[in-house]
Amino acid sequence: MVVQPEAFYRHPNKVLARVTDWVGLPPVGLKRADNRNGHRYRPMDHAMRQHLIGIYREPNERLYKLLGERYDWLS
Repeated sequence: MVVQPEAFYRHPNKVLARVTDWVGLPPVGLKRADNRNGHRYRPMDHAMRQHLIGIYREPNERLYKLLGERYDWLS
């Protein structure tokens, strides 16, 4: 099982339920946690972002096909 960290940060209990179900464990809940990685960064330069999107487009498509799930890394 591959878990997208972004999905876990958005919906920790929902993702954790999928993981525990996948490994055959009873469901558990998480307490509300502090945002420990809440840093704000300047937006990436548009030209650099487009360059990187081009470089990783094909490998990402292969990964999505392998996993059967699309990640929202580019949104």
